[in-house]
Amino acid sequence: MGNAKRQSRQPTPSVLTPLLEPLAALHRLLKQFDDRGVIIGGIVASLLGQPRLTADLDNKILGGTV
Repeated sequence: MGNAKRQSRQPTPSVLTPLLEPLAALHRLLKQFDDRGVIIGGIVASLLGQPRLTADLDNKILGGTV
């Protein structure tokens, strides 16, 4: 997702499996906004580093004028 590089090549821990589909949906939503947003929080830390308990997806969509 985005330009972030995954640090480890370990398989996705099973605790993250329930979040994979919502994460993909959020990624598709951000694409609709020309990638003017980011996925933040524990889910990113878990995907890029050490898995940690998280049960939500945090994001920020950047606003602007049209």
